[in-house]
Amino acid sequence: MKHIKFCLSLLLAITLASCASKEDKANKLIKDYMYENLYDFESYEPMKTTIDTMYTDIRFDKEAYALALVAGDKLDKVNDYLAEVRSAQTSMDIWSDSGTSYGRSKYNDAKAKCRDNLNAARKCMREMYDAMLLILDRNEALEQNENGEAIGWKVGHRFRCKTKGGNSTIGEYIFVMDKDLKEIIATFDIDEEDYKTAVDFIEETLTKTKESVQKEIDDIKEDIE
Repeated sequence: MKHIKFCLSLLLAITLASCASKEDKANKLIKDYMYENLYDFESYEPMKTTIDTMYTDIRFDKEAYALALVAGDKLDKVNDYLAEVRSAQTSMDIWSDSGTSYGRSKYNDAKAKCRDNLNAARKCMREMYDAMLLILDRNEALEQNENGEAIGWKVGHRFRCKTKGGNSTIGEYIFVMDKDLKEIIATFDIDEEDYKTAVDFIEETLTKTKESVQKEIDDIKEDIE
């Protein structure tokens, strides 16, 4: 019985040592990252680190995340272009009944502005849908990991530091690290609006099929003359 207790104690000690070793390695990488990226590293104060085995998860895939950021930027531009279209349409309404050469000139200018911004909006829409297709392709590639093998570690890190203005703030990052905890593959600031927007876009994209996205692209009319 004493022998069994000794073995269990030894096993627990080895397990705890292994966990501590992983956390030490992760925190070393995090500290190096913070040294390179924080405005005031001297104020950096680690609060909590959690380590989980990383399996296929497109929300924390560097390539998909970059595509989502591009797509989000395209969508913002679409909204900007459409605002210009509405402004041009208002001008067209104002000058449509003008019988003067000045009025006709203003109407034609507004019409050209409307056309150009519609073309630009359609181009951005196509580019956004192209990004969706690439995200769906990326998700398919990640799902080829049929054996469910771990691809690395997902490390959550909460910390306190000072901003440029000298105010104390709390940050929370998620780091994707390789299997050996020797390299940070990707970093996500989960408090940033860009992160939330990108993840929302990825999740929205995953509700679609490539066929439905391609149909959206095909339905966008050619440029207006």
